[in-house]
Amino acid sequence: MGSEVGGSLVCRRCGRPISWIETRRRGDQVYYYAVHYSGYIRDSSGKVRKRVTKCYLGPQEYVYVSKLHEDLGLALRGAIDPGRVYQYLKVLKEHAEGVEVEVGGVCTGSYRDIVKEAIRMYLKSAKDENELKERVTEVRGFLNTLYYRLKSMDYEKALEW
Repeated sequence: MGSEVGGSLVCRRCGRPISWIETRRRGDQVYYYAVHYSGYIRDSSGKVRKRVTKCYLGPQEYVYVSKLHEDLGLALRGAIDPGRVYQYLKVLKEHAEGVEVEVGGVCTGSYRDIVKEAIRMYLKSAKDENELKERVTEVRGFLNTLYYRLKSMDYEKALEW
């Protein structure tokens, strides 16, 4: 959808504040648009109208692409779905056991390498130094939380988590 800055959502397409999210239905598919309100204008007939621009955010679900991944049970979701990354990781984890995975051109079955590469890619995609610092702090917090949860669990509980 957008990232939150100072309490308001910022559009991923253009970087402007999002006034509201608009949905459009076409057949069975739902599409999302970020609406940017910029006041009122008077048109040539003298009527007062809202002045808005819209940025396409994507569909709720990528139906056709998801068909290519039906064997994994993976349904690709639009950027508006905040839980999509968790769902992707959950499905991929179920299918990664005992399978060699290619990460950065190197074939590996190690979860450690997969997590390391995912974190590296996440940090590398930061737009500037401030965003990088925020992401490093976020990753450190995640890894600390994970470490202390695993440290305090016995072996059987660790497998359930």
